[in-house]
Amino acid sequence: MQGKIFRLIASTLVFATPGELLFGSILIYYFRVLERQMGIAKFASFVVLSFVISTLLQIGALVAFPATVEKFASGPYGFIFSSMTLVYLRIPRLHNLTICNIPITDKFFAYLLALQMAFSASPSSLLAAAIGVITGCIYHFDHIGLQRIVAPTWVQDACARVLIPKHQSTSISQAPLQTLQGGSGSQPNAPARTEALIGPGAAMGGMGGFGTLAGFAQQRGPNAGAGLGGAVQANPDMVQSLVSVTGMPRHQVEQALVATNNNPDAATAQLLRLD
Repeated sequence: MQGKIFRLIASTLVFATPGELLFGSILIYYFRVLERQMGIAKFASFVVLSFVISTLLQIGALVAFPATVEKFASGPYGFIFSSMTLVYLRIPRLHNLTICNIPITDKFFAYLLALQMAFSASPSSLLAAAIGVITGCIYHFDHIGLQRIVAPTWVQDACARVLIPKHQSTSISQAPLQTLQGGSGSQPNAPARTEALIGPGAAMGGMGGFGTLAGFAQQRGPNAGAGLGGAVQANPDMVQSLVSVTGMPRHQVEQALVATNNNPDAATAQLLRLD
């Protein structure tokens, strides 16, 4: 039993096959969307806690069911599937499309990769995936105060180096807020804010996302939130929800909702330049 436990702990960071390594790496990169929502401090804490909790649960399963559970799949399955659980519970769906009565969203292919990983070495991979889902639920519903734990600075820096693209000098969630409306002192720094959020070239007009919002703000002026002829008003509940999800300033969220006639999916896509 001790040998099983030591092998389990040693294998939590190493994938067994090239296919698992490929799919796992793609999913880990995709989980930057969680860092955008949670911020680097909370996300780094989640990374550490997901590894710790999933490993403890796997050890508990080995001890409690030695005849049934022989081993778990090698690799960070606990982190990957706990993150997928948070993506499902916290990240809004965009780009709804139906193909053969199957709903296709921006998260569909991430789910497809996760499903492939879950059944890649069944039953050991399926058991590891189930432990990851349980870990994600434990963190999300948080009956014991896990979300109040803050990771050390060096852990946050390590997560930032792995998850933030090289062209960005700061985390998306740490980028300073900058207004898009005209006014003294706002325009010179607007491209820097835009590039920090969604990469170089995003501030160019006609490219969607912030280019669309900037043009909308310049054409309509400071009172753009009043809508067409004063008829459209940003839904306050949607404003608060999108501010927490995207991390954008409130006035930008209001402009996006007015421009999309209070369509939260389209507004989120516009704010994050996903449309």
